[in-house]
Amino acid sequence: FWVVGVFLGMDHLIDCQYKRSDALCRLICFSWAGGGTLQLARWSKLFSSSIEVSSVRLPERESRPKEPLAKDMATIVDEMTSALLEYFQEKPFAFFGHSFGSYMCFAVALHLKEKYGLEPTHLFVSAAHGPHSTALLLLKVIPISDAEDEDILSYMQILGGNPELLENEEVKKYAICTFREALRLLQTFS
Repeated sequence: FWVVGVFLGMDHLIDCQYKRSDALCRLICFSWAGGGTLQLARWSKLFSSSIEVSSVRLPERESRPKEPLAKDMATIVDEMTSALLEYFQEKPFAFFGHSFGSYMCFAVALHLKEKYGLEPTHLFVSAAHGPHSTALLLLKVIPISDAEDEDILSYMQILGGNPELLENEEVKKYAICTFREALRLLQTFS
């Protein structure tokens, strides 16, 4: 991502806990709304040395708390692919996305193919509806700006959010905020 015209560097965008220079392929993971990189980046321990696992670090997360998230999906996808283009060209890669991350990795894969002629060898998605589905279309019409926190919590539960995490008020406040932002981004996704 670019901030005031200065490139922040690949390590700022990608968390790779176990770098494997001899890996044959990279698995690049996109986390759920509000999720960080640690859980997914640790998957590298589970794979053979032929696969290097990394996770995309979004603004407003972990080491980037003061960086604002883009206002629409197209902007964040364009910034991400532009900043990571060389990384994608170094060796074959696959994408994995969970929930909100599924939509993001799909959008990045589509943008890479359309703009740069690059494709992941595989696109793994979990906990998400197809981009053409009625369920996603319904999420796109939720009036986010007018939604009360309780309405946001209801949407989270409908989508399978973890109710135990929401017992902590600080975690609940963060979850509502990040989920609201994810919904706002999804509403700009086409």
